[in-house]
Amino acid sequence: MIIPIDYVIVVSLITARIFGLFITAPVFNSSQLMPGMVRVIMMILLSMLISFAVPLPDVIPAQPISLFLALVMEIVIGLCLGFTIQLLIVGIELAGSIIDTQAGISAASMFDPLRGDQVTIIARLYRQLILLVFLLLNGHHVVLLAIRTTFDVIPVGMANELITGDHFLYVVSLGSMMFEVGWRFSAPVIVIIFFVDFGFGMLSRIASQVNVFQLSFQLKPMVMILVLLLIIPYFIEDVSELLDKIPDLMGDFILVGASQ
Repeated sequence: MIIPIDYVIVVSLITARIFGLFITAPVFNSSQLMPGMVRVIMMILLSMLISFAVPLPDVIPAQPISLFLALVMEIVIGLCLGFTIQLLIVGIELAGSIIDTQAGISAASMFDPLRGDQVTIIARLYRQLILLVFLLLNGHHVVLLAIRTTFDVIPVGMANELITGDHFLYVVSLGSMMFEVGWRFSAPVIVIIFFVDFGFGMLSRIASQVNVFQLSFQLKPMVMILVLLLIIPYFIEDVSELLDKIPDLMGDFILVGASQ
């Protein structure tokens, strides 16, 4: 059986786009949740399946330079799509880091095998929660469906012509969303701890002999845990609403060029 060279090029371009997505998209970029060999096999199988259902360009890049540029642009598309989702995860993790800092336990960091880096306690808890909700809501299915839909709007090998600066500006503009999500999910704990600090400040004025600094390190973590236990149900609900925005974010990136 002889495989046509055009088919090999098409599958390679599709694999490049999926590869870029798997680098940045949550769950798919985790070597602990999805080993490297599993990801490689999954990328190849998805590419072969998608190749039978996507529109093909009239001219497939065959020259080495044009083929290389096409592969790079396909990877960039996948990276941008995965990055839009990763911003939500990072925003939630930022909220946990802010809470750790305000509660005075930011020094109690631990090694996170999913990231291969040191991370604070609440930041890791928030990250695990949002990944769990992401899987329970079939977010990984949404991501795969979105990458399949991109080939209808941006056909294989046409990224050089259809991807403009507006797409990259859109991704950059989403950076503010990360900080918005971070402050939104950390606000309840920050407000309560602010009042605790205010109370300690009043106590230091009334009874200056009390070691307020040492007392705060003992009380604020307990207050933080109590508040987290109270807001966890609302946290899960808000995370679910946030993850529902993933199709819209990825769809806006795909269509941003067409809307100009």
